[in-house]
Amino acid sequence: GDIEAPGVIRHTGTMARLAFGERDGRDSDRVEALCAACEAAGIDCKASRDINKDIWTKFVMLSALSGATALFRATVGEVLADGDRARVHAALIDETLAVASASGVGLADDLGEKLLAQCRGLPFEMKSSLLVDLERGNPLELDWLSGAVVRKGRELGVATPQHAKVVETLAPYKSGA
Repeated sequence: GDIEAPGVIRHTGTMARLAFGERDGRDSDRVEALCAACEAAGIDCKASRDINKDIWTKFVMLSALSGATALFRATVGEVLADGDRARVHAALIDETLAVASASGVGLADDLGEKLLAQCRGLPFEMKSSLLVDLERGNPLELDWLSGAVVRKGRELGVATPQHAKVVETLAPYKSGA
């Protein structure tokens, strides 16, 4: 989304499903109430029985896509259409999957392939919010995306060279213009 005015966010993205759930996977009144409120407001939502898995799945997609588009200052389509850029994007996915696995999160073995297929279905001209912020000279969420992958990888002994490259390349722009 874009900040249209103070306190007003204009939703512009195509990925707009809200997932939520209790950390332990149990049913709860508050999850049911939130789900009912979202549905009443026309918000696409999912009450999750494994929110940790859902968070990591989204994080794998987001960290890789934002890292690749911002690193190359290119749209999703431009990244995927270039063999070298596409390989870096795939490596970013693999690195985050390895960190998730080392963290004890059980993700599907074919998740990387599914996420790549999902990326191929995105609009060619789509840009990550990280790239949009970079282009506008805004502060970057670098520490919470590729930076988080690098930190967690270091902590768990998982190599994350492509995410480290994203962090190193974009670090001068982290605080904005």
